[in-house]
Amino acid sequence: MLQAYYDESVCEQYEDVICALTLSSVVHHDAKIFLQEKLETAKTTVAGGLQPSNPRAKMLFEAAQQDLQDIDLQQIPTCIRIEACGHVFSGAPLLYELISRAFTCPLCRHGSRQTVDIHDTDIIPANMDKHLWRVLCFLAQHARKSARVETDHHPGLFLLSQHMGNDTTGMILLVVEFLVQGRQQIVE
Repeated sequence: MLQAYYDESVCEQYEDVICALTLSSVVHHDAKIFLQEKLETAKTTVAGGLQPSNPRAKMLFEAAQQDLQDIDLQQIPTCIRIEACGHVFSGAPLLYELISRAFTCPLCRHGSRQTVDIHDTDIIPANMDKHLWRVLCFLAQHARKSARVETDHHPGLFLLSQHMGNDTTGMILLVVEFLVQGRQQIVE
């Protein structure tokens, strides 16, 4: 269960909390800039790149850009607290994580490994702005596709992704830790 706070004054109790997803205050985070940056990343990466030969991808990207412009900013939670573990995050980044990956806490992995159905954007969760939902679904489709491309090109990452739940940040940290430990053993 999530507790979403839409009013910054209500979030003041979390004023000093740093969001692990943005490394900035959970309260003072610009959701629209976050989503715009994710859209730009989706536009330029291999998995979501807009090749001239793919008019459907271009149309979907343009629709997501329009939805981003149409989002009612009052409908984006300023911060969200995960009730089960108590961790607090900036609203849009947490929604992006939960929808893109699995419904687990990005810090402690408490929650369900269940994924959200992002393919029928007409079924909008209660209390969510339809434009925000469509942008998040577009970004989640891109993130999932990127994760598949990454594990397809790096078979060793497939096993790690199964263990880490497609948490690419966690996988990268695990690989770096493994490489550092291996290098230390060689030096010793």
